Amino acid sequence: SAITADAFDLDQTPLQILDEIRSAPPAEKLPDEFDLGLGLQPGINVVVGAKSGFGKTSFAINMAYHWLKKREQSIYYSAEMTAAQLWLKLFGVHLYKSRGISKSFLELQYISKHREKYPEENKYLDVFLGEAGKYLKVVDASGVTADRMIEIDDQISSRWGKAPRWRVVDYLQIVEGKQPTPRERLMHISQVFAQRSKETLGNTFLLSQLNSEGDFRESKKI
Repeated sequence: SAITADAFDLDQTPLQILDEIRSAPPAEKLPDEFDLGLGLQPGINVVVGAKSGFGKTSFAINMAYHWLKKREQSIYYSAEMTAAQLWLKLFGVHLYKSRGISKSFLELQYISKHREKYPEENKYLDVFLGEAGKYLKVVDASGVTADRMIEIDDQISSRWGKAPRWRVVDYLQIVEGKQPTPRERLMHISQVFAQRSKETLGNTFLLSQLNSEGDFRESKKI
């Protein structure tokens, strides 16, 4: 099963969520990798706000792949999709970048569910997950508070022997159990992770769905 925040298992690897990957629902095709060139200084947070369907999660997945290629450790708190779905999307990016093969999520799901029919592809998937799991932890964070994510952050950092360089929180409307305003949601999580980023000299990308002009105006105050 996928790593969940309520029952977090530090020993769980990406290979152990293959069963969930093979039963994951279809999703859209991934775009090409986005090569980060933001020049961020350690200790800075970035709030990524956009309307639904504008590619926030695809943007974050491509960032995560970029960090994997550089062998930089990162944590992805995902409330938008399951850990299994996210790993399979990451593999889609890797397949395209390493072999020039473009596969939709539905195609990758089908291939992963038919190991006998596609032995080479599944072997490649297994190798990717085994290697990528050394540098990336994906946490199913639906309904999880910022304080709980910090607890998980501490556990992962302790296991790695150091804090991660990068974090993604995707996305903010879901991870808070209360029902505050969009600004209050952003403010609380941003403040918690701003302190964590400063303490660990890392960077956190906070993804939020902003549906109105008022939401966008409020996000600029964070």
